Amino acid sequence: MLTHYERLMNKLEELEAKLDELLLQIPHVEQVLAMKGIGRDTIAGFLAEVGDIGQYRHPKQITKLAGLNLKSNSSGTHTGQTKLTKRGKLIFAHSSKVVYEAHM
Repeated sequence: MLTHYERLMNKLEELEAKLDELLLQIPHVEQVLAMKGIGRDTIAGFLAEVGDIGQYRHPKQITKLAGLNLKSNSSGTHTGQTKLTKRGKLIFAHSSKVVYEAHM
C-alpha cells in the first residue's frame, strides 16, 4: 500500500511540474501569479474555464460567465457595503472571486 501511495505522489509531482511548465508559456501568467492570493491552482482553474482571455472584449464578459455580480446594499441616503455575489459555476466562481478580490 505504501508503494502505491509513493507512485501516486510521484505522479502528482510530475503533473504539477508539467502544469507549472505549461502555465509559464501563457502570456502574463507570471504577473498574475505575483498577485497576493493567487496561486498556480487558482490561475489554472480560471484559465481552464475561461479559455483564451483574448476572446473577451470586456472584463464584464468574464464576470458574467462566472455568474459573479456586484451587489450594493443601499437604502435612501444610506450607502451600504458593496459585495460580490455568486450565481454561476461553483468552481469557476470561486477562482474568479479569488482573482477579482486579489485585484482589488
